[in-house]
Amino acid sequence: MAIDPSLAVGTHTLKATYGADTVFTASSGTVRLTVAQAGSTTTGSVAPNPVKPAVAAKATLHVESATGVVPTGDVQVTVRRNNVTVASLTGTLDEAGNVVVTLPKLPQTGTYQVQARYQGSAGVAPSTLNLTLTVRS
Repeated sequence: MAIDPSLAVGTHTLKATYGADTVFTASSGTVRLTVAQAGSTTTGSVAPNPVKPAVAAKATLHVESATGVVPTGDVQVTVRRNNVTVASLTGTLDEAGNVVVTLPKLPQTGTYQVQARYQGSAGVAPSTLNLTLTVRS
């Protein structure tokens, strides 16, 4: 018996019924099936790294699910310096689970934390990637 692969996340009740023949009597059974979100992994990089002040780097990101279902939706990219948010940007995944987000031009030298958080979708759970970007003269 095949189960529809588009079955929504949640708990479902499945009932199977056999309608009897000349050898076997009719029977039926019920079972609960729980469909959970697939886990996801976000990978990627920031380039160029290091970058010069006032030059925009790009975050190239890829999200994949543990089941092979291609994730859809948005990735939120947050740039922080000394735990203070400098910028927050959003990119939408393409049909292959990829997105490139252009980061702002950062005027101050130093180390920045770049966090990419896949927001998740109905069938795929969120995931986060933490990267470092260095700005050097």
